[in-house]
Amino acid sequence: MNTPTRRDLLRGSGALLGASALAACAPAADCPDPALGFQPRAAASFWDPRGWFRHDTVDAARVGEGAIRAQIQGAWVELPLAALPDRFVSWSFEERIIKLGEIARKGFDTRDLDGPHNACVATYGGVDANSFTSLNTAYKGMGFMPAPEGLADAVADLQAKAEIMARAGLSQMARMSRALEVLEDLYRQPDLFDRRRHVSLELFATPEFTTHTFANMLANPVASCSFLAFPAFELRCVPQLLHPDDPGLSESERLAIAWTNGVHDLAHGGGDGSRRITCIYHVVEIYDDSPSAGGRGTRLR
Repeated sequence: MNTPTRRDLLRGSGALLGASALAACAPAADCPDPALGFQPRAAASFWDPRGWFRHDTVDAARVGEGAIRAQIQGAWVELPLAALPDRFVSWSFEERIIKLGEIARKGFDTRDLDGPHNACVATYGGVDANSFTSLNTAYKGMGFMPAPEGLADAVADLQAKAEIMARAGLSQMARMSRALEVLEDLYRQPDLFDRRRHVSLELFATPEFTTHTFANMLANPVASCSFLAFPAFELRCVPQLLHPDDPGLSESERLAIAWTNGVHDLAHGGGDGSRRITCIYHVVEIYDDSPSAGGRGTRLR
C-alpha cells in the first residue's frame, strides 16, 4: 500500500480550497498552483525601499461596479459588495450621536470599547514566526466614508472646518465642543455615506514593526468585524490597506486617506498633520449575531 506524501495531502486540500476560486483568476499567471497550498507572503515583501507599501493582494478596480477582487488564501476571487441594511445604519448613527453626548459630558475614555465606533477585527493568514497560529483579533476605531460622488466635497468641507477651528485659537474644551458638533452634524446625514464600506487607520505598522492585523491583511485580505453591542452585528469584509506615500494611489484612494485622517484628527485634538495608513473595509456579508430570535448568526445581506 502506498503511503500518501505531504505533497499528496497538500494537493488534495489545495484543490478543494481553490477549485472554484481559480476560475476567477486573471491573468492566469497570477494564480498559484493549488497543489502547493497557501504560501503566505511576509509583510516585509510588500514594502518598497522608499518607505511605502502596496497592498497588491486586493484589486479595487471594479468597486464602482459593485465588486472587489482579492487574493484569498493564495487564489484570486471576485466578490460582490453588500450594502449595509437600514437596521445597521440607523443603529450605528443613533448610537454614535449618543456617544458624542457622553463624551461632551465626561470626556474621552479610551477604555470604552462598546458601540459602533470600535469593532473587534478578526484576521488570519499572515506570517507569524512567533506563534502556532496567525489568528488575531484587535479593536479598531471605525467609521463611515462619504459616497464616491460626494467624497471630494466632503473632504474639502471637513478640511475647511478644521482650518477655521485651528485659526480661531479656541481653548481645548471649546475646540472639543466644536469638533463634537461637526461630527454630530455628519451623523445626522446618513444619506451622505457609502453603505458598502467602513474605514479605519493602521496606527502602528512600520517597515521595522509589523502588527498581527497588518501582516494578516496584506497576505490574506479577509476580516470579520464584530461590535460589542446589542444588536450584535458582524461585517465580513475585504480589507484594503493604503499607504499615503504610495505613488500609485488613485484619486479616490487619496481622498479616502484624507477623509479618514481628517475625522480622526478632528475627534482627537487636531492632530499633527501627518497622514497615516488607512484601511478600507469593503463589505461583502452582514450578519446579526444577537443571541435572540432573528439573530443567532442570521445573514442579513
